[in-house]
Amino acid sequence: MSSSLAAEWWAAGGYDVHIRDPSEEQRAAALHYWANNMTQHPGGKQGTVQAFEDLAAAVDRSWLVVEAVPEKLSVKVSTFVELERVAPADCVMCSNSSSFKSWEMVEERQVSTRRRVLSMHYYMPPDNVVVELMTDGDTDPDILAFLADKCRGVGLHPYVARTESAGLIFNRL
Repeated sequence: MSSSLAAEWWAAGGYDVHIRDPSEEQRAAALHYWANNMTQHPGGKQGTVQAFEDLAAAVDRSWLVVEAVPEKLSVKVSTFVELERVAPADCVMCSNSSSFKSWEMVEERQVSTRRRVLSMHYYMPPDNVVVELMTDGDTDPDILAFLADKCRGVGLHPYVARTESAGLIFNRL
């Protein structure tokens, strides 16, 4: 669901969004969700949403990737291995995990990659305008500031956790 929320917010902010899923059924469901919920979204601009099977095609020329694969560490690690290989060298890469710290997914990645990685979590319902951003321990502070600014630009209110922890800010309040 969070991947659909991410797509919804960024598309509503006027961005072109690419969803990647190996399952044709899941790609169709994501596009259906977006088409049926966009009219209810509090944003105003409208970008596009496209679905891809191939990861390299999905992230080609992307400035932001939000990983939302199943909560299995090995799957998340392999996803970031592949993202490091195919995503643009300046692409900000986020994990939507609430079960794992993002450093666990990228500890074997290059330092230049780890500096562009952070956790990014959206909340339900879509009119809840909070997004949580959290360092992986190596995240460049300028990346956090850049992404927080971009989030504000699409109507989100970013909460930035400057140190990494397990779980989410909202769960600890």
